[in-house]
Amino acid sequence: MAVFLSYLPLWKEAFVPAWPVMLNHIFVTAMRTTDMILMGFFGPAAVTAVGLGDVWESIILRIGLGLGTGSISLISQESGVGIGAFTAKTLSALIFIFIFLSSKSEFNLKNPLKHWEFILIKQLFKVSAPKIAQGLYQSLITFPFNSIFFAG
Repeated sequence: MAVFLSYLPLWKEAFVPAWPVMLNHIFVTAMRTTDMILMGFFGPAAVTAVGLGDVWESIILRIGLGLGTGSISLISQESGVGIGAFTAKTLSALIFIFIFLSSKSEFNLKNPLKHWEFILIKQLFKVSAPKIAQGLYQSLITFPFNSIFFAG
């Protein structure tokens, strides 16, 4: 128990930026529950429509969560910690400035898209692909059962 209490300040610190998201999820869940209750008064077809619409919404949510997970891991790789990361980033920034200002360099700030290969976007999708696939697979597997459940 003492181990859990030692993390209490960290949880308090995490709660400050997290409470709006938590509140949003609570209200969305309450809204969906209210929708299902009200649709129950209209009949099984209305309940089915709301339930199946929720499945399609969850597919988009899974893609977004996968991309979010991938971007967090990429940001964590880039940010680093300590004086070593600060020194390395400062040195690399100075080198980039020198390269951009050099007259012998093909790279310049006039046409940044000329040599840009969308590396970060490619990395983001490569890192996020397993999480996106997991969410899509889960949605694909549960879709027929939700259809049977809501239609029956």
